[in-house]
Amino acid sequence: MIRQIFIFLTIIAISCNISDSTGSYGEVVSFEKDKPVKYPDFEITYIGERKQTATFPNGNSFTFTFQDFRIKSGNEEKTISWTSGTGDISPAYFEAAGVQFMLELRAYENGKKRIDNDQMVITKM
Repeated sequence: MIRQIFIFLTIIAISCNISDSTGSYGEVVSFEKDKPVKYPDFEITYIGERKQTATFPNGNSFTFTFQDFRIKSGNEEKTISWTSGTGDISPAYFEAAGVQFMLELRAYENGKKRIDNDQMVITKM
């Protein structure tokens, strides 16, 4: 009996780990690398962080850190990138299924609060 309960609980735990999460527009949602989050109009997957150095006309350079996400909607697939740049935390705007959206990381403007590094808010425009 105990073995059957253990097997049952193990199957449930594995199922929870491989299932996709679902997001709601305007709500804080957690994300993990390579795990899709499904929204009504598209699916978004965090694909990782990358760094890119830009050199300015005055010779100074700055390394930007980007958070990259893959958006899938029907046959359409694209990558969008968010960065805080030089400290201005603003949304990244993108289009999916012919509709405009806004991706917020680090700060949720409408909620007037900071959000964790593994959280996002997507708003339908």
